[in-house]
Amino acid sequence: MRPFFAFRVAALLLAAFAAFATTLPAIAVPAQLPLDKRLGVRLIRATFEAGGARTRRALEKHEPAVEVTTVEALPYREDDPVALLDIHFPASAAEDGKRLPVVIWIHGGAWLSGSRQDALPYFRLIAAEGYAVVAPDYSLAPSATFPHALRQLSDVRVWLEENADEFPIDPGRLFLAGDSAGAQLDAQLAAMGSNPGHAEDVGIPGVWRRSPAPPAPRPPTGRRRR
Repeated sequence: MRPFFAFRVAALLLAAFAAFATTLPAIAVPAQLPLDKRLGVRLIRATFEAGGARTRRALEKHEPAVEVTTVEALPYREDDPVALLDIHFPASAAEDGKRLPVVIWIHGGAWLSGSRQDALPYFRLIAAEGYAVVAPDYSLAPSATFPHALRQLSDVRVWLEENADEFPIDPGRLFLAGDSAGAQLDAQLAAMGSNPGHAEDVGIPGVWRRSPAPPAPRPPTGRRRR
């Protein structure tokens, strides 16, 4: 290929990519990243978020078999505006004083994207089967680096124990679940629970220690919807 022709092809490809990048949604990306990495982050986030929106629309066609209460935007970590969670449970559980097993669902998105509400309709379907579903947000890359998300998510267990008298939950019966990158974060949390040495290396000792039996629940408070 002649040098001049190769230069023109490269220039056309660069121009086409730049034009495509302008169509991506405005997503905050650290300015210190090189241009190609900033564009890559925006492309990955846009792709995952479009897929997540399609999945949520498909799930919204299915209604829970029983009434489900959802309490949104509860802070699970002090002085951390990202660390919010939603909790979903059968409305009857709070009224009957039941203690439900808890599913902690960590969202995916290549560690770069996603939110706790990506699969909200699915969480309500799970809750209708007799579970409390807790869906936390966590800080995303590249602004946050390893193991910051793990340190955040490890505090979900602490929050469950401290709030067991407010919601119909049993913090002694936990199930870790998630999709994609969320499943990988689950696996790391589980590994730290079964391997204290690994937890020490990461800097989060005692993350899944055995919890005491919770007291009887009080009527839930917070921003709720049914």
